[in-house]
Amino acid sequence: MKSSSFRQRAYLTSYAYNAAKSNHLTEYYQTLTDFQYLQNKLNFSGLGVQPLIEDYDYIEYLQATPEQVKTLQLIQDTIRLSAHILQVDSQQLPSQL
Repeated sequence: MKSSSFRQRAYLTSYAYNAAKSNHLTEYYQTLTDFQYLQNKLNFSGLGVQPLIEDYDYIEYLQATPEQVKTLQLIQDTIRLSAHILQVDSQQLPSQL
């Protein structure tokens, strides 16, 4: 059980960064537009809103299309604006998005 939790934490804390630094735009974009990833990161103990917001900053490492950049910025801005709500109740993510 602990091994599974450790792997999930490692994935949630480093996948977006590693995908961006490795120039894997498709994986990076798919991850940060995947509702389940967003919800899992918000729900995982010790992570939360700020690390999720920071995941979107890595777009600068990639050669994304203007549409991809705009989409990710909109999601990031929405999460940032609703951070005070999501910190209290992460289950509000669907209504905030």
